[in-house]
Amino acid sequence: MSHHVNGQSSCPLCSEKIAEGHPKLQDIWNKIKSAFPDCHISWCFRNEKDQNRFYEEGKTRCLWPHSKHNVMKDDQPMSQAMDLFQISLATGAAWFLPEYYLKISDFLDSENLGIEWSGRWTQGKEHFSELDHFQLMSEMT
Repeated sequence: MSHHVNGQSSCPLCSEKIAEGHPKLQDIWNKIKSAFPDCHISWCFRNEKDQNRFYEEGKTRCLWPHSKHNVMKDDQPMSQAMDLFQISLATGAAWFLPEYYLKISDFLDSENLGIEWSGRWTQGKEHFSELDHFQLMSEMT
């Protein structure tokens, strides 16, 4: 993942990805990035090909267009979900640590921003390892 510069407060690829997100998701991302400068976005909007490939690979339980990653408005991407990861500022390595996502989730809960972390899904959803996934709680237009 050499496209990220260590210690950089903004990331051009993250900015490009979050531009395909709902405005509320964009605001939440800005708060996350301020509090966790080593956080980056692996996915925001997913097109049909990528979503269905992830389904076939067992990385999601949703086929296109049934994921919050697939939301569109006026034929434009308007994702209501993002997948995150951490970049080690020391080594530049990508990390996907449950403790890191828990810290982000606790921060978001304390801010009462209307976003949920898949790592807290227990009611009505079978356990599914998708700890990097954060989504808006309610449908937005």
